[in-house]
Amino acid sequence: MSDFLKIVLVDDEPKNVRVMQELLSNYCDGIEIVGTANSIQQAQVVIQSTNPNLVFLDIEMPFGNAFQLLEKYKSRGFEVVFITAFDEYALKAFKFEAVDYLLKPVSIIELRQTLEKVRKRIHLKQLDQASIDSESKSKSQQEIISISNSKGGIDIIPLSTISKIEASGGYSVIYTTDSKKHLSNKSIKEFEDSLDSELFFRIHHSYIINRAWIKKYINGRGGFVECVDGTQLEVAARRKKDFLTWLSPI
Repeated sequence: MSDFLKIVLVDDEPKNVRVMQELLSNYCDGIEIVGTANSIQQAQVVIQSTNPNLVFLDIEMPFGNAFQLLEKYKSRGFEVVFITAFDEYALKAFKFEAVDYLLKPVSIIELRQTLEKVRKRIHLKQLDQASIDSESKSKSQQEIISISNSKGGIDIIPLSTISKIEASGGYSVIYTTDSKKHLSNKSIKEFEDSLDSELFFRIHHSYIINRAWIKKYINGRGGFVECVDGTQLEVAARRKKDFLTWLSPI
């Protein structure tokens, strides 16, 4: 769990911003004030450029209020604490999932308690996301595709064992990590549309590659993918930029 907080302060009164800067800098550990703003419009720019995990928001400001700012975010990557001289907005504030609602003047004790609440909420969200990622990974490892075989039966192929898929006319050839090939009557476009885009990428009109099967990328006009088995597959020039973006988290 990281206790470090990147903070943005939003208040139309520069004096109030300075007071919060002094309180946070002098009496609170594990924080960095990465930006300040004096209007809703300026706040959007600062939040986008600094990517904070905590925003202290004054509610009433000229040309808009804090709620109008938050309505612009369908999903937020930051926690919110309201700071205001008025208490009539408390209920509405918590409808926007605010961590806390502090009345001016803010006391040091309350501020420290609020930061602790923020850290706990961030930590819980991280645990929830880790659980979701783990379940998703487990599910993807168990997922399969079913294809008809030449004997009238059905072959069950776990996605994790597919190294690549090659277009063959209107059909597709599925290569698996045990060096077997399976012919499917589905087109490569159908596989491109249905497979998990985090695991599989269509590098060329003829090939879809499994991320886990990539050994390295060789630069060029489009470049080449070198696979674990030593084979090289061409990357189409028009797909190069998207492919490198897709590949970068590895």
